Amino acid sequence: MSTQTTFDLHGLIEAIESSNVDYQIALYAEHAEVQIADGDTVGQAPHVLTGRPAIARWIQSMARRDLSHHITYLHADRTSLSFVDELHGPAAMAAIHRCTADISAGQIKQQTVTVEARVNSSDITVRRRPAAAVNAFNDPDPLPRAWARRPTPTDRHLAGHFPG
Repeated sequence: MSTQTTFDLHGLIEAIESSNVDYQIALYAEHAEVQIADGDTVGQAPHVLTGRPAIARWIQSMARRDLSHHITYLHADRTSLSFVDELHGPAAMAAIHRCTADISAGQIKQQTVTVEARVNSSDITVRRRPAAAVNAFNDPDPLPRAWARRPTPTDRHLAGHFPG
């Protein structure tokens, strides 16, 4: 059982971009789940990896390939993160992985990866994330901003059943 309580966002970025497999695997919970969907194939069920050993095999297969990873469009808060991983490989081919993840107790519990656009990498401009875009966990408010304010009262003049 992990004693980690905060998620190492900068460590994840560095591990992905440098293909540090062991560190990436350590950031997943023992019973984490990763859903991988091909964004080009509509209506097909996503491939689901359950548990750290299955996720480790997937991460290792991605690291073995002759690919370079560039993390862009990063956003994180206390309970979730999202980013885009631009993969560039030989013969000028590239793929884009759009990733979202739920975080609990400092580890990834569930992640969704949508694989998009396998294109010529000359068509993609590599955009390095600006340092200011990494909004790690400096937010003193434990609730997301949308939840921090009180809800507005329900308009009782609308049609429908409103108990209370």
